[in-house]
Amino acid sequence: MELTAKMCEAVKSEIDTLAYGFYMSDNRSTCTVREVYKNGAAFLEHGKNCHKLLMQLGPLTTWKGADLHGPKKEIDPLRAMPMLQQNCGFWEEAIRMSKL
Repeated sequence: MELTAKMCEAVKSEIDTLAYGFYMSDNRSTCTVREVYKNGAAFLEHGKNCHKLLMQLGPLTTWKGADLHGPKKEIDPLRAMPMLQQNCGFWEEAIRMSKL
């Protein structure tokens, strides 16, 4: 949990990261991360900002995938990235009501 706390601390400097948190299952066997960014550029900036921490976290986890949600114009550039083509779902926004 120390590493996840460091990641949350690093994310505080990311102006366009709207929400970021780690969530544990009841039996503490599975962790998921909820991330909300202003746009695709903010998502990529997060990757750059937290790259060293993500490399430390990688060997400690089993990657099960990600779902990326957003307007088509934000999702399409991410869809083309090789690192996001494995176990990622891409969801184009159809209609939204959000207070974020």
